[in-house]
Amino acid sequence: MFKNQIDWLPLEEGSVRRTQGKTLAVIDTPRIS
Repeated sequence: MFKNQIDWLPLEEGSVRRTQGKTLAVIDTPRIS
């Protein structure tokens, strides 16, 4: 599961980050931390 998330994270983050930057940031913060 984690491998899948990390795999698509950069791809999704690129396009979704612009529209749902806030949502991604909240979900991404705990993972990076």
